[in-house]
Amino acid sequence: AFSGGAEDRPLTVQLGGSEPGALAAAATLVAPDCDAVELNMGCPQRCAKKTLSGAFLMEDPARAVRCVKAMRAALDDFNKGRDRRVACVVKIRCFEDMTRTLDLAKALEEAGAEMLTIHGRTRHAGGGRRTAAQLANWDWVRSVKNQAGVPCVSNGNIRDAADVAECFERTGCDGVMSGVGCLRRPR
Repeated sequence: AFSGGAEDRPLTVQLGGSEPGALAAAATLVAPDCDAVELNMGCPQRCAKKTLSGAFLMEDPARAVRCVKAMRAALDDFNKGRDRRVACVVKIRCFEDMTRTLDLAKALEEAGAEMLTIHGRTRHAGGGRRTAAQLANWDWVRSVKNQAGVPCVSNGNIRDAADVAECFERTGCDGVMSGVGCLRRPR
């Protein structure tokens, strides 16, 4: 099983999958060792396509809602009677059609997502080394943030501290996440 440590706080565990029961069980398994459990609906890779998870789960909003509800229920059960609370959070990408993105974000929030991380690229823009093919659209991220009733984190186009400051200004988000950009040459 997963094992965190006192120095790994705050710690979010990211899960991939598309089966509500399995995601609920996994959330319960890691909850004792983390502060939040995140459903990854941002992965555009082939491994996610095979299981209709990651960004491919976005194509089935009803299933995505069932997954978040199951995770939230499992975490609510875990949280009962405890002095610290484990949150249920979700990472998404955007659709070219922002109405679809906004509808999905609202549905996930209503299902129990307590925070949204928004990657400002479509699934088709890829990930990893291919992210430079299309810059993240911070206007899309701002649109989700403007609608949301939960904290939002922006993801995409973060390579250095100046990018972080610009991202906060342009998106209005509560936090910024960096992946590949910081791994290459953090400044």
